[in-house]
Amino acid sequence: MDYLVRFDKGKLHQIAHFVHEVDGLTGALCSPQPKPVAGEQTQSGRWELVTAIPPAIKLCLVCQKRKQKLDNPLPAR
Repeated sequence: MDYLVRFDKGKLHQIAHFVHEVDGLTGALCSPQPKPVAGEQTQSGRWELVTAIPPAIKLCLVCQKRKQKLDNPLPAR
């Protein structure tokens, strides 16, 4: 699975996001309309896709919950 991380002047932000794709945009799983988006440039840095999380980087808690729900859907009643 791919992850979204932010780089600012070569320095890595501490939080990463799981990614998904909606209407051709690849971005954070914590947002129904991917935000932030891969390649997006903000004042805080540029968002990039990576295939593995760098060491000492934590995953967004909302992304973790969304991913868990997708991986383990509730059984039909």
